[in-house]
Amino acid sequence: MRSHADFFRGRLCAAFGLEPLGSVRLSQWVNSPSASLTSPVAAGYPQTLQSLPSLRPLYAFEAARFASAALESYSTARARWNDPEDRDGLAWKLVSLYYSAYYSAHAILRLSGVTVTHIESWSRLEAEFKTLYQSTGTPSLGLEGGYHVLTLDGSGTSLLITKAKVDAKHGSHTALWREFKQLADTSYANNTLNTSLHQAAVGAYSQKLTAMLLIDGTQCSWPWMPVIRNHINYRLPDQIWGAGSKRIKPSINKRIYSLIEAPTCDNIVDAAANDLDWVRFSASCVYIVTLLCHLIRDMEIRAKSKSLLPALIKDRAAIISKLCSA
Repeated sequence: MRSHADFFRGRLCAAFGLEPLGSVRLSQWVNSPSASLTSPVAAGYPQTLQSLPSLRPLYAFEAARFASAALESYSTARARWNDPEDRDGLAWKLVSLYYSAYYSAHAILRLSGVTVTHIESWSRLEAEFKTLYQSTGTPSLGLEGGYHVLTLDGSGTSLLITKAKVDAKHGSHTALWREFKQLADTSYANNTLNTSLHQAAVGAYSQKLTAMLLIDGTQCSWPWMPVIRNHINYRLPDQIWGAGSKRIKPSINKRIYSLIEAPTCDNIVDAAANDLDWVRFSASCVYIVTLLCHLIRDMEIRAKSKSLLPALIKDRAAIISKLCSA
């Protein structure tokens, strides 16, 4: 997976891993009386907040928080799968695996300067901004509540705000995965990485990892993890373990166990193209977590002792090392 992670490294905010990222509150980062908050005259989306002190430390702090949650969830999934013959609680095992990927995607996006965030009240946020930025002339943004995508510019001093697209049928998680797919598509389009390994990674991504999936007679585009997660949540044990061709057999349970316990790049890519939804789902989740671990390792080299990442790596060194071997 190292060659896959190379594409994402080019999207990381340059200063991440170099700035101190201690658990300091935003108000302590934003301490310039000359800072100002501006918005365009026209209402609606997208909108841009400019002249902000660098918000990269906040994004990096959030990335470390989500990375910690991702590795914790992956550790839980591995612990629950300690016996590949054990079929009890299979749904919880798969859900733990899903959340390890979900949190990993959040972390990778934040390291790339993108958040998908639910904001209940923009008026409260505006009031907080006015306090933090010591500004009384800030115009009302007039934005709606709900899920939003906030994207940092290269300097970390400007935010582009757009309304996130949420699939009403499959839930709010689809907004996160839509942004992750956009990041992945953009990353894999980097033509400067033209070695045979990188060309193979692009082929694996486009032909196997993101292949369409047929669910209940409907074609579903990748990432389809939240769709399968919802199916898992509402299935009874006999529906998972019954005789149907799409249901999990002991041999399939062992394959998923092996994929989680000792993943390799070839196994992840091959499993992502499997005919069984469960295997494809598991491989796609492991793929996302593996990407995160490679990026964390890269940032460890850059960050040394100046960020939260070394502590995170020390706590979960075994899992990170195992996934970085893929």
